[in-house]
Amino acid sequence: MTENNDLKIHFVNVNHGDCTIIEFPDYGSPKKARFSIVDFGAKLGDDRKLPRDYMKSLIKFRKDNDDNFDYEIEFACVTHPHNDHHGGLNRFMDEF
Repeated sequence: MTENNDLKIHFVNVNHGDCTIIEFPDYGSPKKARFSIVDFGAKLGDDRKLPRDYMKSLIKFRKDNDDNFDYEIEFACVTHPHNDHHGGLNRFMDEF
């Protein structure tokens, strides 16, 4: 796997809502990329897919550059129980 040496924070545009994807450096986990998600954003149905689409794009980008790419989502966090923070949680967790 091509190693990622940088901490990357992705602020995903989910229109009305919040979603942050954290991409950790691959240190200590040479065979897996590590991600975490904070909030899943979006009050509206169509916007709820935006965090999933963004995560799929991140994975595809890394996979396209490395046939041996693998990943794990280390943790998911909802900061508070408003719909624009947990709206896409269930479908995101089902997919990943």
